[in-house]
Amino acid sequence: MNIVIVGGSFGGVHCALKAKELYPTASVCLIDKEKKLGYLPCGLSLYFNHTIASLQEAYFLQAQDLLAAGVQLELDTIVMSIDYENNEVITTRGNFTYDRLVLATGSQQLSSRLKDDYQDVLTYKDVTSAEYSLKQLLQSDSVAIVGAGQAGMELASSLRYSNKKLVLLESLSYPLSKYFDDDFLQPFLTHLKTYPQVTLYSRETVKQVKKICPPKRFKVTTQRQEYEVDTVVLATNVRPRDVDFFDALQKNSDRTLATNEYLETSIPGVFAIGDLIQLPLKGTNEKIYMPLISHAIQTGELCAKNLVSLQEKMTPVVRTIGTYLFDYYLASCGLTEEEAYMYHDAPVISRIDLLELSAVGTRQKVMRVKIVIDQTSHVILGAQLMSKSPILDKINVYALAVEQELTIDEFKTGNYFYQPQYTNSLKFSDIFRQKDVDECEL
Repeated sequence: MNIVIVGGSFGGVHCALKAKELYPTASVCLIDKEKKLGYLPCGLSLYFNHTIASLQEAYFLQAQDLLAAGVQLELDTIVMSIDYENNEVITTRGNFTYDRLVLATGSQQLSSRLKDDYQDVLTYKDVTSAEYSLKQLLQSDSVAIVGAGQAGMELASSLRYSNKKLVLLESLSYPLSKYFDDDFLQPFLTHLKTYPQVTLYSRETVKQVKKICPPKRFKVTTQRQEYEVDTVVLATNVRPRDVDFFDALQKNSDRTLATNEYLETSIPGVFAIGDLIQLPLKGTNEKIYMPLISHAIQTGELCAKNLVSLQEKMTPVVRTIGTYLFDYYLASCGLTEEEAYMYHDAPVISRIDLLELSAVGTRQKVMRVKIVIDQTSHVILGAQLMSKSPILDKINVYALAVEQELTIDEFKTGNYFYQPQYTNSLKFSDIFRQKDVDECEL
């Protein structure tokens, strides 16, 4: 069997490795336009927060890892077209026939609201654009970041070390709104105002970016006002990469590729994964676009299992994220309170509490927690965490509770380990009184 995977994204790479594991005698060929595989989309942020010294360190794997597993690599190769009737991929380096085809070309940074796709607006998702953006940012004293979602906030947080004036422009009413409720984020948003070089403007939709004199400066126009900066970076939500050879495939209204429960497209034997598709969201009856690396890996490996025969369905996923921004660790899983009201007829219970995480002989650590619960069933729908201490790993416990549809009582009475050097005897159920939330500083 010949398996061809177009795109060396997280999904494509993990699909290739899993396919070779499951079908050792099959030919697995991965085609990608880049010369080097495995670039991390957050490489620019990692550089500016001093996690890496060069963008050349921003890779999650090497080509040797795939070659050692028996995967054939065709790098620096552009797919020109796909002949779906004759099962052939036409590229700049020759043609490749397939029995099963996997589309894993990922997503791209585009704005649907800018009047023009302005060529001087910086993006940084792939290594080529990131290297160019790095050069421009190093020469800039003021930067406008369009979009205050996770990517935009992470870039802004990393750039605060470089003494640049930062202007964050967000079209919605507050940042990170896809993952957190406004009331939960208040301590973080208040803390953000203590950075004099960072200014957040909410409800600002960028309409136009224009070069002005002196050279190398830009005027950013929103529906409210104008801003002058040295550099403009686009950090809006990514969108599915749309190429001509997708035209023969059925698409959803958001331009994602339509797939069935087995990730097969409208053409039998052709599959799509990762940032190209919608996924069913846990706690709802809907499929939505959720471009997360964890989902790309999950769909890549599931797709590999279905290449010989359609045997395993895609189950609803729990949207889970964690990040470190402006001295705060922030994590979220499942539905926010606002989303829960959209999808659940029963009233939703939500509460914000403080958990003490201190152990014997250690400093007190406080974690702000918001849990969203269905009032009728008491099933946990989502959770949000915030702390100035490292707590990101704890979101996995909450995500598992959402995935397993645990009630709040089942969650409280779980078998959690206790070791006085590392944990407090307080369980999840032993939380501070609600009034303490307003009295304690996180």
